Amino acid sequence: MANFLIDENQETLELELRKIETSDPVHADIYNALFQKLINNDAFLERLADKMIRQAMISHVLDSNNAGMVLGADVGPKITTITDALQRTLDVLDTNDAYLKQEMDATNRAVNALRNDKTITIPAFTQSAAPYTADIEVQHLKTTDAIELYAGMIKSDSELTVAQKAEKIKIRRKYLNMIDNAECNTDGILTVTSYSKKPATEFAVWLRGCSAEEK
Repeated sequence: MANFLIDENQETLELELRKIETSDPVHADIYNALFQKLINNDAFLERLADKMIRQAMISHVLDSNNAGMVLGADVGPKITTITDALQRTLDVLDTNDAYLKQEMDATNRAVNALRNDKTITIPAFTQSAAPYTADIEVQHLKTTDAIELYAGMIKSDSELTVAQKAEKIKIRRKYLNMIDNAECNTDGILTVTSYSKKPATEFAVWLRGCSAEEK
């Protein structure tokens, strides 16, 4: 018995479906034409859903604290990794539940690593002369993480006035500009270095790109 051929090139949803009349003969050609349209519509919707999932995953990565939608040089390959993993997940959706869970977990971890922002405190440097350096313990941070620091509001700022919030952020940005390098050479440790000036005191910043906790 032959199966219906799927039209992989259908680009729109066919909304018109012939209505069966009482005068129609009971013949396979009548019903097959209707079934063919319905099946092609289902196939089109599946392709559309796959495309929307891909776009949503990319938007999910880009929209976190990135209103300008600016991509760092390291982000593009990470997005490709995520979408490739997602495609493999979709390919086995109906055939292998164990593999599906593994792929979805890997995809979620990759997305979380790109979006996982947490506040850290950069302590006052103890060195009397440059270079100034400090090691900060950061839970779940890995040497493979693509990290960056940025200044912004933190939870404790919520009680401040607008003017006080603005001044806080201004100071954090000033101090952050004195940090010349931030890297993770050992899992769980962020090393920050200043080769010239050092901040007058400790200050809070946001760390982006730290790995999320694996569940």
